[in-house]
Amino acid sequence: MTAASTDGIYPPLREEPDELGSLRRGIARAVSSRAAKLEQLVGLEEPNSQFRDDLSEAILLCVLTHKFRPKRRSETRKQLEALKKKPPLLRKLIVDWFRGFGKHQASTPL
Repeated sequence: MTAASTDGIYPPLREEPDELGSLRRGIARAVSSRAAKLEQLVGLEEPNSQFRDDLSEAILLCVLTHKFRPKRRSETRKQLEALKKKPPLLRKLIVDWFRGFGKHQASTPL
């Protein structure tokens, strides 16, 4: 692995060509540059890669939650209410998708 691909991060991250991978690497670099001080603040006496990984993942989840806010329950309820006007079979397929996130499971009719 080349120095350019590790970006000074220990342990080196695997290559991810997508936007999420780029964001993950940027967060890991920021955590890595401040890791010693952060580890000291929480009482760790030596470098801890698990702490760094967990901190990077927590920050990534915060960023993604902020950027892609979940729908409000009222919005989902309105969408489900609108389905009551759809033909029964189509409505069942859509409701099953909403409840199972794409899994075709049996469900109770609306």
